[in-house]
Amino acid sequence: MRSRGTSIAEYSGPPYDVGSGNDYHGWEFYKNTKVAFGTVIYNGTRYQYPAPTSMKFRPDKMKVNYTVADVEIYEEKFVAENDVISTIITSSKPIKIEFDGQSMVPEVVHNLIISKNASCSFD
Repeated sequence: MRSRGTSIAEYSGPPYDVGSGNDYHGWEFYKNTKVAFGTVIYNGTRYQYPAPTSMKFRPDKMKVNYTVADVEIYEEKFVAENDVISTIITSSKPIKIEFDGQSMVPEVVHNLIISKNASCSFD
């Protein structure tokens, strides 16, 4: 997730010093964002990009439920106090999740995509 706008614009001059903020271009950023798609691995079976069974939007968070085989998965997305988008994922049974995706890439700069590989683990 990200702020709206393609970039940060700043202006300080006559008649006002307005500071910095979103440039109001690229507000449909979600079309160019595929942040974290997950593949659930349960009992040796891979469930690629399961669709939610329900999504509940609130001003401060989004709650998403999934059912994969006989496992209930709960995801809560929210903006932390430091403006970082966070997700807490819990499940009714032990699962593994593999994530893939990409950050927001504006259509005008698709030829500038930089690839990075990252990994994490949780015990």
